[in-house]
Amino acid sequence: MKLSSVILRQIIDEIPAIVIIYEKDKPVWFNKYTLKLTNYSEKEIKSRTIQELFPSFKKSKTGISEDKSQENFYILALLKKDSKFVYLKSLKKTIKIGNQYYGLIIGIDITSKVDLENKIKTITIPIQEVEVNRKTKAVKIIYLNSAIFELTGYDKSDLGDFESFIEKVHSDDRENFLNLINQNYKNKKKITVIFRFKKKTGRYLWIKAIKNNIREESHTIKFLLILIDITKEKRLQKKLEKTLSTLENLMKYSPDILFLLDRKGKILYQSESLTKLGYYDKETVGKSIFDFISADDREKFIYVLNQALENPDKTIKVEYKFLTRNGIPVWFEGHMVFSKKLKKFILIGRNISDRKIIETKLKRAIFYDLETGLANILMFKKYLRPIIRIAKSRNENFIIASIKIVNLRDLLFLSYSNKVTVKNVILEIVKRMESAFPTVYVARISFDEFIISVYTKINQSLDNFIKTLKEIFEKPILGQFVPLYNVGIAVFPTDAENETELLKKSLLALKKATELGINTISLYSSELEKELLEKQMIRAKLSEALKNRELTVYYQPIYSLKDNRIVGFEALIRWFSKDLGAVPPDKFIPIAEETDLILEIGRFALRKSLEDMKNLGKSCFVSVNFSSKQFSSENFLNDIMDALEYYRFNPELLVVEITERTAMENPEYTSKLLEELRKKRIKIALDDFGKGYSNMEYLIDFDIDKLKIDKDFVLKMLETKRARSVVRTVIDLAHSVGATALAEGIENEETLKELREMGCEEGQGFYFMPPVPFERIKEVVERSYCE
Repeated sequence: MKLSSVILRQIIDEIPAIVIIYEKDKPVWFNKYTLKLTNYSEKEIKSRTIQELFPSFKKSKTGISEDKSQENFYILALLKKDSKFVYLKSLKKTIKIGNQYYGLIIGIDITSKVDLENKIKTITIPIQEVEVNRKTKAVKIIYLNSAIFELTGYDKSDLGDFESFIEKVHSDDRENFLNLINQNYKNKKKITVIFRFKKKTGRYLWIKAIKNNIREESHTIKFLLILIDITKEKRLQKKLEKTLSTLENLMKYSPDILFLLDRKGKILYQSESLTKLGYYDKETVGKSIFDFISADDREKFIYVLNQALENPDKTIKVEYKFLTRNGIPVWFEGHMVFSKKLKKFILIGRNISDRKIIETKLKRAIFYDLETGLANILMFKKYLRPIIRIAKSRNENFIIASIKIVNLRDLLFLSYSNKVTVKNVILEIVKRMESAFPTVYVARISFDEFIISVYTKINQSLDNFIKTLKEIFEKPILGQFVPLYNVGIAVFPTDAENETELLKKSLLALKKATELGINTISLYSSELEKELLEKQMIRAKLSEALKNRELTVYYQPIYSLKDNRIVGFEALIRWFSKDLGAVPPDKFIPIAEETDLILEIGRFALRKSLEDMKNLGKSCFVSVNFSSKQFSSENFLNDIMDALEYYRFNPELLVVEITERTAMENPEYTSKLLEELRKKRIKIALDDFGKGYSNMEYLIDFDIDKLKIDKDFVLKMLETKRARSVVRTVIDLAHSVGATALAEGIENEETLKELREMGCEEGQGFYFMPPVPFERIKEVVERSYCE
């Protein structure tokens, strides 16, 4: 049974209590009773912070009560619209909605009780010279002050002796009251008891009695009883308990599962929601939590328990597989904390099976070839990194070979038997390679291109490797297909010492092999030094480019795919060298990033973009790219704010664009910095998504505004199912985290139509317009501008 949000809100609106949900220090939701009690409008409450509403509210570092597992009761003063205070007996708690934590305040109005406590001295009733005989235990009331008569409505004749007084005590409480009178004669400490006392009207008061021994004699002991009327407090407590009970019933529909564990992992309490996994109520209580954790996650779970124990009251996050009653493992995200107060572990778990399925599909689409199941170029790079570390530590070599099956596409058009398909041919080649080279790792990087890594002793077997590779291709596959091939080889560490350079050099060698003709194998050679010389020339000239005003900014319009209207521009740096001519950004930007020169270029691009957009006079956003070095610079935020202030540019029209790789270099730093940008109302775009880590958990934490689909996938989406699948997955993912999907590289009407059908909101590409100088932009906005 699910409770709709509308019904839930109606129920909470009927509760005679303040209910406020807040994020950081801002109210995001509150019930009607809050408006009624404070006389604020909805807009007035939302414009205030929690500290402004509750001046005595103690803010934690996160803005929400740091202990996410315990309920805390406070007396809070709520400032009303007329500047008067309402006193609330309040519960502060942290709740989780979706993947976001919020603060929750529930409060009952106890203003009258607070006023009453300010007059407590007039309600306190001393019974002077109450005397108890040690032997007979006879009790004699020596004196009653006038306050008791005002409180109960009796006169002195009604309460003059102890027997008359005790008759007014509720029969269920009489024994406790007599024990208070008769016990612990020698105890000098104050003793208290709570009992009900019948008024003259017949109604009962709740009384808190405090006993103070004042004098002991040989046969008697005399003491004072101070009686405090707590009737209103009791009624308020009952009212609060009823409210909390109502909320607790509503919380039954939460998907979270709560456990209370002792130091050894024994389950002391399980929440009712565990029944969703097939367990009976309290079935797991008394058993070890490890009985229900998947065996391959137990070691990780023990580590998290120890971490929580070493860091009390600090929440530790862990993902683990929890076993259903039928023994089926289900993925959970757990938040573990060891409570100092309770001396127990508190574990709150949420079923993340759906998220894991999406992550698995996304990883499959991003890192593997959907047709064959082989790794793609991204996965191959990930594989190479540890191999490089091992080879370095052992001072050993390995081979990288880029392979093109020249006639593989022929299988799409020529008639072969049903067994001779593209997939079967590829898998047969892989099978032969695995048989010939035990350490081989194969990746498919395009329809007919592959790359392999073979860990071997080069000096002894490079010639044998080439010979064996030729034999693999020259023997007919499945009895019918004879592959035509080209191969380019690079060697670690002779040719390069990192995965990117190795791949690049093997591909350069493949290009050379292709130029030489089919069925040739080429090694990377010094002939490729020409490219390195070109890079050096770029490095030498780039330092003078800014001084010589050779750098400028071009703009590529970004369109709403719904109506083909320009909504903004991407600012793209361009270099027109007097010596080298037009130098492409992908050649000089990586060189600039090797030094602090990228910081100067970045500042120029930012300021030039804001200046041009300000002069444009339209409400167009501008998306500015920031490199990894810029993003990690300590002056990053100051540079942006200084530029915005100097040009008086609306921060809501600036989009800070970073690549996924930059964001993932230091996720915690990225999350904090993006939060600061959001506070300044600056938008955030994540570029090249799908080419790097593609981590959903961090994507949620980063809270981005735009998710850009890399043009490589967009350009290929009409050609391959894998590219189309990646594009669709990224669009769905953008929507799932509340971001706008923006496609790069739109070059034809068919691609545009496909993206619209997938729900992509924005796009850019040569189909609309290539990057152009600012003067062209001024002409364009007259026809289709942002407002």
